[in-house]
Amino acid sequence: MIVKLSGGLGNQMFQYAFGKAAALKTGLSVVYDYSAILNDKNPLTTKRNFELEVFTCEVPLVNKKSVPEILIGKENLIKKVLFKLAVSLGFIRMIRDPHPFCFDAGIMDRLEDRSYIEGYFQTQQYFAPFEEEIRRCFTFQREMSSNSVKYRNEILGCNAIAIHIRRGDYANNPEITKIYGCCSDSYYKRAIEQVTERINNPHFFIFSDEPEWVKKQDWFRDYRVTFVEGNSGANSYEDMWLMSLCKHNIIANSSFSWWGAWLNRNKEKLVIAPEKWFADATRNAETTDLIPINWLRI
Repeated sequence: MIVKLSGGLGNQMFQYAFGKAAALKTGLSVVYDYSAILNDKNPLTTKRNFELEVFTCEVPLVNKKSVPEILIGKENLIKKVLFKLAVSLGFIRMIRDPHPFCFDAGIMDRLEDRSYIEGYFQTQQYFAPFEEEIRRCFTFQREMSSNSVKYRNEILGCNAIAIHIRRGDYANNPEITKIYGCCSDSYYKRAIEQVTERINNPHFFIFSDEPEWVKKQDWFRDYRVTFVEGNSGANSYEDMWLMSLCKHNIIANSSFSWWGAWLNRNKEKLVIAPEKWFADATRNAETTDLIPINWLRI
């Protein structure tokens, strides 16, 4: 079976975890099609790269030069015809995830060796039975920068609370803003209140793609705060690593910080997530299984 990879690091992690769990449950082999990442020319989306290489997991890849990709590729008219013909004849079974944040209990039963799997699968329920295996797969293997090691040492020495504040395309791309939008001031203020009521001597570590904007806000005025800076672009994964080392997490409406919180191994962790994942209210009803039941949504 082939799983299509798309999006950034957080999305690719969900897709990989689904494929890994599917292989473990069904006994089928799985490879990952990354051609959509390489060939994404949509001007409305952020340019992405294959990013799973930061982990120890093995990711068997196929692309347009591989035989499976030649059969299923969709880069030109001829390949589209071949793909549709193969699907119509039953040679390839398309498995799509119409509701990326809702668990489909029967989807594993529909998988076959010739399945082509497309979607986001953004709920831990798909891979919860194999949690420890997935955690091992998502062990960071690259050497971290001296800057991140400095932050790590500080994080491990205090009651560290990671706060992720995503802006970037969420704030500056009108089309994306309509769909996602940024988490509100009130969300972060309420989340901080929840933390300070429950956690002694919290030290907030702020992760953001626009730290200068965040520094102008008054949310942290009365608290001990460290702004984590220096990780962006190719080494942005170091922020996820640092988030996972904090004792507790306040996440944004972002799969990136979702994974930072999920990888946090503190058994007593408090994770706070936004109740509204989308600015587009019609989409929020579809997020029923996105947030683990032991996390707090506000």
